[in-house]
Amino acid sequence: MLHDLGKVNAQLSDSLAEREHLVSLRQSTAEFAHDMRNPLMIVGGYVDLLSRQLDKAKDMMGGEYAQVSDYLNVIEKNVQRCTDLSHMWQKLGKSDLTKFAPITVGKVMDDLMMGAEPLACAEGVDVEYDIPAQDVLIHGCRPQLLRALHNIVANAVQAVEPGVGKICLSVRERDGQVEFEVVDNGCGMAPEVLDRAFEPYFTTKSESKGTGLGMVITKKIIEEHGGTIRLESEHGKGTRVLLCLPVRGSVETAADSMKVRQALKATANAGVKTPEFAVA
Repeated sequence: MLHDLGKVNAQLSDSLAEREHLVSLRQSTAEFAHDMRNPLMIVGGYVDLLSRQLDKAKDMMGGEYAQVSDYLNVIEKNVQRCTDLSHMWQKLGKSDLTKFAPITVGKVMDDLMMGAEPLACAEGVDVEYDIPAQDVLIHGCRPQLLRALHNIVANAVQAVEPGVGKICLSVRERDGQVEFEVVDNGCGMAPEVLDRAFEPYFTTKSESKGTGLGMVITKKIIEEHGGTIRLESEHGKGTRVLLCLPVRGSVETAADSMKVRQALKATANAGVKTPEFAVA
């Protein structure tokens, strides 16, 4: 009897500690989101000014105009993404305030690739994509889902060895769910580290690279979308992350979307030697 009471008390203590961590996380993210607003507004304003100046110089720039215009569009799009994320951070833990809507998985993946490719290329990491031509609909908040997926891809990039690292990102529909799978051939995790992967503030990274909050936020986002997240890892061989979300319908993938994926995949593979993949 005493043993059982002690066990219950330990569980309650752990639950209380986790709750306190999450309350602290909510306060920290809200403060950070508030502090980010002014810099984002300034950057967005200057991007708008540069776009106007660029239009005035269009005739003088010739063929360079289109390329510079594309660069500004990417900056503008990502500033907006950061703005959306800052709003999401303020609402973290308040599901009733989150606006969910139908989203195509193809669009989510296009936006993810746009942010993941520069990150992977900068580290000399090869990224392979396996995305079906038939698109599907899910219900949720796109900035939140992008945040969750980007956290996982960023972890994979940091886990693999520059120059020989490889990441496989695949999407498939199965049994009424869409599965996002990210597999890397990086350093992997020991069992004791894997057991604490979703523990707030736990990290094996240096202070400059990790806070121990990324996977906590990712898990919370996926669960708020009615989904699940599973980790499998073996020290020295790599890690597999599987996200499952309920499907709401299917649509045909737009031709322009497929072109973007093909171009990004070609960019990722150009000049990067593909190593033997260590994780099945």
